[in-house]
Amino acid sequence: MLVTSRSDLRGLVASHAARTTFLEVFAPDEARLLLADAVGARQVEDEPAAADRVAELCAYLPLALRIAGVNLAARPGRSLGDCARELAGDGRLAKLSVPGDPHAAVRTAFDRSHATLAPDVARLFALLALHPGPDFTVEASAALLDAPVGVASRLLDALVTAALVQRTAGNRFRFHDLLRLYAAEHCDAVPDLDAAWRRLCGATGVSPPSMPRRPSTAAGTCGCPVRVRRPHASTAGVGS
Repeated sequence: MLVTSRSDLRGLVASHAARTTFLEVFAPDEARLLLADAVGARQVEDEPAAADRVAELCAYLPLALRIAGVNLAARPGRSLGDCARELAGDGRLAKLSVPGDPHAAVRTAFDRSHATLAPDVARLFALLALHPGPDFTVEASAALLDAPVGVASRLLDALVTAALVQRTAGNRFRFHDLLRLYAAEHCDAVPDLDAAWRRLCGATGVSPPSMPRRPSTAAGTCGCPVRVRRPHASTAGVGS
């Protein structure tokens, strides 16, 4: 039996000795093949740079690529360049949907995972959109939460299980690019964002004049990972 799921199904592995295979997003060449299947190989061959840009804006996620492709194919006369410019604007998640079919939408897939989260896990997911770097640590997560590192580690593990963040190495984690956008949509509803931002700045050594007007919505907006330093007295519980 083959079972697919956005969550990692570790309970099924424990109870039924199932074997797991984790699927990453597409490589660039795989993304081009999927786009070619949707819009035609000729169009991809004629606009290789635009095809690569569309794939990048879809974060190489197969569902997003398929939706972008079928929407473009349904609009004769539009180019991959047009599609790339549209996706590069505001509201990218809303654009990655098929009109008239609420199930064919990237946001719907994310909603299903988000709906299963406990309130404290959902709060961390939203707060992580404040982090300006391409990846983040358990310690930075603890600072955002104003919680012990052990609590942050447990909540991050729940987000990994739900496939809403990815573990990269050791205690570092990152968002899939489209999930960073999705987290930013939830961030504004979290109380005390200013306090969370100040705690994060204290723990990471980043000292901008004020919190960004909106959470960062593109991985690597600040150009490099943020390194967590040893805490000030006001950030007890945040490790190095």
